[in-house]
This record gives sequence, structure tokens and C-alpha cells, in this order.
Amino acid sequence: MEPQLRVALFEPDIPQNTGAILRLAACLGVGVEIIEPCGFTFSKQRLRRSGMDYLEHVDVKSHQSWEEFYDSRVRSSGRLLLLTTKSKLAYTSFDYHDRDTLLFG
Repeated sequence: MEPQLRVALFEPDIPQNTGAILRLAACLGVGVEIIEPCGFTFSKQRLRRSGMDYLEHVDVKSHQSWEEFYDSRVRSSGRLLLLTTKSKLAYTSFDYHDRDTLLFG
């Protein structure tokens, strides 16, 4: 079963932060989209080698570019929510829906 909520990381630079998000996603049953290029070599094989055995519990999709990610979004239903620290609306006051994708970066 595909997760209903997804997190998208736009060109992540810090592998430790990406790993933390993947761990959290595994615990919460949230899918993750990685939009490359990353600031580090991203591969499922490398993540497994670095002890991230929970990776089998998270649905990770990698996209080679913003365009590839965006094209995949056109085929799916759901909203793309861009997260920012500049909003006047708190994330806790927002009404989230199934199939939303939260974009960080």
C-alpha cells in the first residue's frame, strides 16, 4: 500500500538530515521523494551500507530533476505544499489532506 502523505526533499545537501527524515518517515508510514541532484551521493545501496536498515520500511522515490518530479506529480492526485519559515500560518493550523506532498528545500 502506497503512503497517503509524502515528503519531498528538493536537492538535499546534508546526508544526516536526509537520513533523519527517512527514519521519521519509516516510523510514521510517510513516503519520501528525493529530488536530485543531492549534495552527496544518494543511493539506496549506500544508505543500507551505512546502517539504515529501516529503509525497507519507507517508500523512497528518487527523481533526477525538478522536471521529472513535477511530471510525476501531474499524474498523481493531491496537493503540493511548499513549506517555508516565512508563513504567517502555523503548520499546526493547516488542514492537511490525503495524498498531500510536503516540499522541503
